Amino acid sequence: MSIGLMSTSFTTSLYHVYFTYGVIVGCGGALGYMPCIEMVGFYFKKRLSLAMGLAMAGTGAGHFILSVVSQIFIDTYGWRGTLMIMSALMANICVAGALLRPLGHAHVRLVTENDQNTKFDSASERFIENDEQDNVKESESKGSRDENGHCDKCKSCLSPFVNFEVLKYPIIYPMLVIGILQSIGYGIITLHIVRRALDFGIPGTLSSMITAAYGLCQLVGRPLVGTIGHVSKVNPCIIFSLTTALCGISTIASIYTRHFAGQLIYAILYGIGFGGFFIHIPIVVAHFMDSSNIGAGTTMIIQFHCLASLIFVPVSGWVRDVTGVYDGVFWLAGLCFVAGGVIALLLPMFDRIIKSRQKRKKDSQATEKQESGTEETTEEILIEESTSAL
Repeated sequence: MSIGLMSTSFTTSLYHVYFTYGVIVGCGGALGYMPCIEMVGFYFKKRLSLAMGLAMAGTGAGHFILSVVSQIFIDTYGWRGTLMIMSALMANICVAGALLRPLGHAHVRLVTENDQNTKFDSASERFIENDEQDNVKESESKGSRDENGHCDKCKSCLSPFVNFEVLKYPIIYPMLVIGILQSIGYGIITLHIVRRALDFGIPGTLSSMITAAYGLCQLVGRPLVGTIGHVSKVNPCIIFSLTTALCGISTIASIYTRHFAGQLIYAILYGIGFGGFFIHIPIVVAHFMDSSNIGAGTTMIIQFHCLASLIFVPVSGWVRDVTGVYDGVFWLAGLCFVAGGVIALLLPMFDRIIKSRQKRKKDSQATEKQESGTEETTEEILIEESTSAL
C-alpha cells in the first residue's frame, strides 16, 4: 500500500492511477487486512466477538480521523503531498505486521474428543505432526484425479487463492449471497454519501463531517456490538441480521431527510450497523464451521464482496449521471441490505435443514450397506449348504 500511494503521487495520467492505486494499493490492502482477522481467530476462542470488535475498531478510527485530516492536508500540501504523507503512514503497517506472532504454526489443529488420548511431549511435536499431516494432504490433493482419471489442474492452480475445503460446507453459499448484497450496499454508500450530501445543498465542510461521524460510530460501534454479543450470549446470526437490516432501513430513510441533521443521524445509524455486521462476518463463519476454516471462509466472503463492488459501484455512478439524482441508487443499496438481513436471520434454519438432510442421507447409506451385507451373508450360507449337499 505504501509503495502504491507513493507511486500514485507521481502519476501524470489517469491510466497510471488505475494501476498504482487500483491494483497495487488494492492488493496491498487485501493482503494486509485478512491476516489480521485470521490471527484474531487463532488467539481468541471464548471471547471472539469482543476481540474482533476491538481489533476492527481501528477502521472506524481511520475513517474518523482521515476524513477530517485529509482535507487539511490537501489544502496545505496538495493531493500529491497528501498521498506521500499517507504512504508514510501506511509504511507503519509493516511494523504492526511484525508483531503478529503465530501460535507456533499457522495451521493449528484443535484436539477433539477422539484425540483426547493423544499425548505430546512438547508443543513442537504437536506442530511437527500437523506439518506432516498437512504435507500428506497437500500431496494427496496434488495427485487427486477426477472421474476420468485426469488431474484436477484447475483446482490445483486456484488452490493458492481459494480454499475449496470451505465449499464442502453448504452453509457457505447463503453466506456468500449475503456478502454480495452487503457489498452492493456499502460500496454504493461509501463512494457516494458525500457527493449526495453536496447534491442536497449541504456545504462541503459539513459533508465531510458526515463521513467523520460515520467513522466515529464505527469506532464506537464495533467494540460495542462485539461486547453486546459476548455478554448477551445471543446467537451471532441475530446480531448479524439486525445490524445489516439497520443499514438498509436507515439508508432508505436517508433519501427523505435532505438536511444536515438528517444526514448526520443517518451516518450515526449506518456507522453502528456497518461496524456491527462487519465484525460478525468471521464470528458467523466460526459459528457454522470449525476454527481452522475461519480465515478461509471469511476470505471467500470478502472476495465476493470485492467482486460485487467492482461491478455495482461504477454502475451506480453511471445511474446517477443518467438520472441526475441518487434516489434510485440508494434505494437499491437499502433493499440489498434488508434482503441480506432477512437471509442472515434464516441461516440457523438453513443449517438445520442441511444437517437434517445429511443425517438422512447418512442413515440411508448405512441401511443400504447393512442390507447389502445381509444379502452377501445369505448368499454365502446358500453356497455352503449346496456344497455340503454335493
